[in-house]
Amino acid sequence: MKELKSNTELVNFLVKQGDIKSPAVRAAFKACDRAKFVPKSLKLQAYENYPLPIGLGQTISQPGTVAFMLELLGVSRGMNILEVGAGSGYVAALLAELVGSRGRVTALEIVPELAAYAKESLKSLAYPQLTLLNLDGSQGYVPAAPYDRILVSAAAPAIPQGYFDQLKERGKLVMPIGVSQQALIVAERVGTTFVKHIYPGYVFVPLVSK
Repeated sequence: MKELKSNTELVNFLVKQGDIKSPAVRAAFKACDRAKFVPKSLKLQAYENYPLPIGLGQTISQPGTVAFMLELLGVSRGMNILEVGAGSGYVAALLAELVGSRGRVTALEIVPELAAYAKESLKSLAYPQLTLLNLDGSQGYVPAAPYDRILVSAAAPAIPQGYFDQLKERGKLVMPIGVSQQALIVAERVGTTFVKHIYPGYVFVPLVSK
């Protein structure tokens, strides 16, 4: 595969691959340069379509997987979003672009060092609609609920009850489910239950709680 050397090349590759489908997700990826969120020692690999380590056993996710998750999530301007497992801050920035200035993104990261890393990465970007907190997000975050969308970038054996409780009616959740074998789940809250769609074949770090 040809080496990708710029954010524009990465976006064009993801469009060609079919990972990016909507104009909104394409615009968000164009606005968020992945190189801002990777360690300095890995800047030359910033635009490649694979995960990169950011320390403490964590990674910045593969861009194609991020794009797929955002397409499944279906974010619109003005929405209220919860992100769990902010890691590098890259997905939080993409979500901030998608909701726009009238929306709201609350991003949670349980590891203090990673939360600090993400805040540093986001420092040069002006997103007043984004709040990044060093908190346990394994049961969501009640103060900013209810949410239109919840995106979780870590795997759990099942969907935590807190996420269901904090979603609006017809709100959507995207997260990986499983232990040894994982699948991405898209779950829409309909009344007292979730309507789910399953996309197998993914690997994520486990969802951590205190």
